[in-house]
Amino acid sequence: MFRPIICLLLCATLCYPAEPPVAKAAQLSSGTVVDVWLVSGERIRGRVQSVTPESLELMTASASAIDTRTIPFQDIKSIRQPSRAGRNVLMGLGGVFLFGLALVAAGFRNS
Repeated sequence: MFRPIICLLLCATLCYPAEPPVAKAAQLSSGTVVDVWLVSGERIRGRVQSVTPESLELMTASASAIDTRTIPFQDIKSIRQPSRAGRNVLMGLGGVFLFGLALVAAGFRNS
């Protein structure tokens, strides 16, 4: 019953074209942390400094220095913002812990 619907959704997802790096970069604001994968296979993590029609300028940090690197869009394979899943999980667990602590405190107060 659901097989045709699932097949259609899967086909639509796979056929949807990936967003080109130029369009993705145009949506980023200055100071946003991004991971940039180059056509050569190199990964660069940095903060967006500026975006021009031809290139993306990143501020990158290494152990010894902070550099500004200008990367032409023809060298960029993809641009992604790093996942914050770990931070979100920790925040959720902290909220559950505080809620449990409040329940325990309310129980002691009423006894």
